Amino acid sequence: MKRYIIAIAIIAGITMISCTGSTPEKVKKDESKDEIGKVAEEMLPDLRDPSELALRLKAVGAVYLPGIGLDTTKLKEYSKNPNQTAITLGMYYADMVYALIYNDKEAAKLSAAAVGDLSKDLGAEAELGKAIKESFADSINEEQRLLLLDKGMRESRIKLRGNNNKKMAVLMVTGYYIEQFYQLLQILNNYPDDMPEEQRAAMLRKLYERVADQKEGLKNLLGQLNSITIWSADYKSFINDLERLQLTLNDLKGGEFLNSMSSKNILEDPTLIDVRRKVLKIRGFVTS
Repeated sequence: MKRYIIAIAIIAGITMISCTGSTPEKVKKDESKDEIGKVAEEMLPDLRDPSELALRLKAVGAVYLPGIGLDTTKLKEYSKNPNQTAITLGMYYADMVYALIYNDKEAAKLSAAAVGDLSKDLGAEAELGKAIKESFADSINEEQRLLLLDKGMRESRIKLRGNNNKKMAVLMVTGYYIEQFYQLLQILNNYPDDMPEEQRAAMLRKLYERVADQKEGLKNLLGQLNSITIWSADYKSFINDLERLQLTLNDLKGGEFLNSMSSKNILEDPTLIDVRRKVLKIRGFVTS
């Protein structure tokens, strides 16, 4: 919904500009606004916000699983080159958002510190730093917090894209996509069993559906990654692994068949196991 509001605002702004007179100075300003609009339209419509998956998990009542984020003590190992800096920044950002949505501020602060260090290297410190600082305030509600967190990442992507650094912008998104997917699978695979089977199975089905939902986001992400023509051999292999994951996601069960599955059936589903294996491999590319 936020994306549609942004798009409407951009269109409305352009319409107002077209209906007024223009001076040379105003034309320059208008051209600048148009360029920002073009960047926003290119970067925003088909890539989801960092808060989306974590918010959906909380909405369906999924329990919080602490300690599943990226190890912040290995920050230097995870930022050996600009590509890895960008993708790791996205992963730490996903960890921070997940912890904040579930009100684990201590874990969120560790991830936020890692994001701060990495954002300096990418030149996005101002955009992310302001959003992070404001999002930790006790005076704001959850909706405001999510808007701030998503805005920080969105503005960083626009800035990088505007500086002809589309690769870094897309890799940041790739990082938080991978990390959120990993979080989802960890929650599903380690869901508490101290509850009635009917209740646990119902929750695992919801989480399984969230796994299946990832294929649309991955499709859009792959479109962005493949729009960049120059990749090193290791990143080409990485993108190929994401494409293989996309094919596996298409085989996940749904409908009445899923509704009849027990918690054991879900956890032992061969396709889900294959998805988990592929995601672990993809995440390992960054963290190893």
